[in-house]
Amino acid sequence: MPTTKQIVFLKDKSGLFNLRDDLESFGYDERRKRYYVQFKKAEKYLYYNSANVDIARFSRQLEPPFRVTRKKDGEVFFNVLGVRIFEGRENTAYRIIYENGTGKNYPADYISIDEHIDDYRSINVWGYLNEVAKYNVIPTDDDKTVSLANKYAKMEFVSKNSLLETYLNVEKYENADLGQNAPIFPFGCNRSQYKAVKNALENKISVIQGPPGTGKTQTILNIMANLLWSGKTMEIVSNNNSAVENVKEKLNAADLGFLCAQLGRESNKKAFSESQTGVFPEMDSWKQDDVKSLRQEAISLSRRLQELYECQENLALCSEELNEYRRQVERFPKKYISQRRWGVEILEKYFLLTSRELERRHNLSWWTRFRLRYHRLPATNDAPDAIQYLLFVAKIKKLESKCKKYSEAVQDIDAKNERLRDLSMLVLKDYLFRKYGANKERTVFSVDDIFFKTRSFLQNYPIVLSTTFSATSNINQAYKFDYLIMDEASQVDIAAGALALSCANNAVIVGDLKQLPNVVDSKTEEIVSAIFAKYDIAEAYRYSTNSFLSSICKLYPTIPQTLLREHYRCDPLIIGFCSKQFYNGDLIPMKKSESEFAPIRVVRTVKGNHARGKVNIRQIETITQEVLPTLEERFTDIGIIAPYNKQVNALHDELEKTGRHYVAATVHKFQGRENDAIVLSTVDNQVQDFTDDPHLLNVAVSRAKKQFTLVVSADEQPDSNIRDLIDYIEYYQGKSEQSEISSIFDLLYEDYTQDLLNFYKTHKKVSEYDSENLTYWAIHDAIKERGFSRLGILLHYPLRHLITSASNLTTEQRVYASRSWTHVDFLIYDTVSHKAKLAIEVDGTQYHKKGTKQSMRDELKDSILSSIGLPLLRLSTAGSQEMEQIGQALSQA
Repeated sequence: MPTTKQIVFLKDKSGLFNLRDDLESFGYDERRKRYYVQFKKAEKYLYYNSANVDIARFSRQLEPPFRVTRKKDGEVFFNVLGVRIFEGRENTAYRIIYENGTGKNYPADYISIDEHIDDYRSINVWGYLNEVAKYNVIPTDDDKTVSLANKYAKMEFVSKNSLLETYLNVEKYENADLGQNAPIFPFGCNRSQYKAVKNALENKISVIQGPPGTGKTQTILNIMANLLWSGKTMEIVSNNNSAVENVKEKLNAADLGFLCAQLGRESNKKAFSESQTGVFPEMDSWKQDDVKSLRQEAISLSRRLQELYECQENLALCSEELNEYRRQVERFPKKYISQRRWGVEILEKYFLLTSRELERRHNLSWWTRFRLRYHRLPATNDAPDAIQYLLFVAKIKKLESKCKKYSEAVQDIDAKNERLRDLSMLVLKDYLFRKYGANKERTVFSVDDIFFKTRSFLQNYPIVLSTTFSATSNINQAYKFDYLIMDEASQVDIAAGALALSCANNAVIVGDLKQLPNVVDSKTEEIVSAIFAKYDIAEAYRYSTNSFLSSICKLYPTIPQTLLREHYRCDPLIIGFCSKQFYNGDLIPMKKSESEFAPIRVVRTVKGNHARGKVNIRQIETITQEVLPTLEERFTDIGIIAPYNKQVNALHDELEKTGRHYVAATVHKFQGRENDAIVLSTVDNQVQDFTDDPHLLNVAVSRAKKQFTLVVSADEQPDSNIRDLIDYIEYYQGKSEQSEISSIFDLLYEDYTQDLLNFYKTHKKVSEYDSENLTYWAIHDAIKERGFSRLGILLHYPLRHLITSASNLTTEQRVYASRSWTHVDFLIYDTVSHKAKLAIEVDGTQYHKKGTKQSMRDELKDSILSSIGLPLLRLSTAGSQEMEQIGQALSQA
């Protein structure tokens, strides 16, 4: 008969091998050349050819730790002492040895054995995380503290091929196409959200970057809805309870809150246990007679909406460009008004032609004048100015036509979106009715039951809400959720984030690298940096400089990442700054300005050093006596932000004196909030690094839905994010500039720059053209290599457009600067503030030789640029190391 050293597989009539534990006797008959088998309670022997018998013999024994689960449903085998592996010709078997001394045999396709990690890299990173986890400490319900290291100490087992192992060793990561059905969207949708939901459902790990006001929570809810519809379990975690409570509120509003269990700390578990009713809610009305047709309609509508989402996005971008052209044309001198309308193409052609001709010979030829008159265009030497204005007008008309076309295409998009939401919710609720509706009574789980009856608990409550810190304490660790959804991951440290990965088979990491990161104090930073130095691990694991989101993005550069681009919260001018300054202009404002009241403004206090320590009384007086009275004429929902607690406390005192009850707080306390109007007090006389932090400023500005006011000292601010914000506000509000340099007409001259480059490609090359082509690409590469993503390049920018006032220029300088052909070869400008940063001139060795007329003009141009404070770099065509010179000049600009 079989022994504990072998396990027998016999082939059945269908040709499949089956493990047989019911053999009374078994052996090989030498005479018959066959195996004989006698089953228990059977009298006769049966004979099998060798091909129909597979004897699995003992191969090895697994040493703890390991985990045994049933493949079909994930049921965990408890009280397992050991696992013996048997290998046959075609089959593998496991013998599970239990703590009570008994054992049972299972085929390999019935159970799954998870072994503990054993490769060097995984063990090394795991050891590092165990050490730094000591420095993540939170308060407990009994006013004590607990360290994340306690959670790590309970993690005796890290499974090979688990999600956590792929974080410890990214070489182990293999994506899996999860092959989900076409998604549903019961909480609404747009183009970015559709992509984010699909990525989440189809990939093992995906990242969603959710800038302020882009529907991050809505996207999470849609992912959750699809997971529910697929029968999946999920754990929703965040760095704080407020984020998960927001999710719960939205689910309650949709009558889906009965599927949630908010766990985490012991008080939450107790509260959940006591809140259970023991019954399911009434779901009879959720049943649909023809859910299949509803589903087909939803799929068809979803496909149609993909086209409309693209049109909607194009409309938003077109409207933004149109508004920008309207703003810039208002700044242009309106000398040439005509009822005649020209096409953009012909105006661009003659703008380029006249500009180039005047640069070469300072007068238009008779032939060019004839052609201009033929087209009824101005034919004098100031033709470029006239055509330039007409070109602005023509482009505005063209954009208005495009916007109208897109607007007509999407006029019923809201109704279609609403229908998709309704259909999706009907489909989801029909599924939930069929799963839960027949059951009136519901199991009530004690806190202990959640641990000991985890499988049953998750069938009743497929959604668990928790803080990231407590992610591993919610259910029995032997079980895994199908999905982990981590919100606010940019505020989660790597030790807490990694541990949360151990809870699930798939993960969706949600956050925003441009908003507030997790904070590591200086003392902890010193300690954890010393720990990091002990380990040979990647920089992405450095605790002091990485949030879990940044760590994931660095470790998995190829995993799907979705930026939610459509922004719904703020006035376009408010979010426009954040988009240009922090998101490379990728955000699309979907909201229209609601009033003529200036959505952005800067208020300067009177001159003087009014900041004392971390308090600026003059700014407080300006806010309470000047800013608030103006805002209160239009808004009741007002928030006040300051970088320092001392300023916040002083603001509270002053607000109380005037009987006002607005929220005043630091930026950190405003994360996740919004107000109709926001006032930001910078406090410092000269803005300091802390106040100027890009993450803090991004959050502060994007809290304002309708109006943002910046209160600063009158002192000239150094180059900084705050300086850029001041310049941005003054540019769009048409305020007088402190600088002598005018704002840039970038839209028109971006087109002109491209036209010139195309002109050089299609015309006979001369040395001037070659050098300018080469210089353009040298500047382009220098900007890219040095990370100056906000700098733009304009070619042949008129000198007269750079000067706000000629009062400090000599007569000779004014005359020279006013000529239409006088330009700088290259103008480097800031695309956010529209400020000129650097002029670059390319000098030919003969044409610009000292003593020539051109060299005298060069000196005149130099003096003009110097008088308006614009740095100048001159490059000689006979020189060398141009890239280094350009890079250095850009760094100093």
